[in-house]
Amino acid sequence: MIFKYPYGNCEMYCKLYRWCRLCIKAKWIDQLDRILKFITEQGRMKYIGPIYRELYAWEQARQKTLDTFKKHHLNMMAVSSQKIAKTLHLAPHRAKEKEGGYSYE
Repeated sequence: MIFKYPYGNCEMYCKLYRWCRLCIKAKWIDQLDRILKFITEQGRMKYIGPIYRELYAWEQARQKTLDTFKKHHLNMMAVSSQKIAKTLHLAPHRAKEKEGGYSYE
């Protein structure tokens, strides 16, 4: 039900954030695409940091999480991208510098 309504305000983001974390804790694989969509649309570390950390710990979702980060990290703020890369164990020495940021391969 929470995904049927537009979420443009902070209160809705907070609820969606809690919903995503609950889905991760329940290992609800059907909601993984929606969770990944949320973390690519929302840029606040308050929301994406814990979700990326929990998704990385969830072995079934780890590869898809890494692929999503690699695809979208250039659209993130530099500090957020670097912190998330560290959370996902993507070492800076493995990153290739590209125009506008790093490429994690």
